[in-house]
Amino acid sequence: MHELIALTARAERTLLAAQRGGVEVRNVRDHVDQAVDRQIELEVLVHTFSTEHQFAEKHAEGVTQASAALKRGQEAVDELGYRRRGLFVALGLIALVLVALALKIQSLP
Repeated sequence: MHELIALTARAERTLLAAQRGGVEVRNVRDHVDQAVDRQIELEVLVHTFSTEHQFAEKHAEGVTQASAALKRGQEAVDELGYRRRGLFVALGLIALVLVALALKIQSLP
């Protein structure tokens, strides 16, 4: 269970970082929600003394969902980095155009 809890928490932190950066992550939240649902089901199975097979099955489902959320969250963070690099490139080009325009204005009689 600790593996699933840690993986889900990591995925949630990654999604939160991407969301704060302005990347749309609503569709990825479904994976996190399903992983949390599997955690709850695992806790219920532990308290009902269910078979090891049921526990292992729910655990595998939860880890799969949390891993998918983490992967897509990391893709969202990568997209955020790509957007930021594009912004800096655009700002650099705008600054060059402004400098060239200022030089042109100064060279006019």
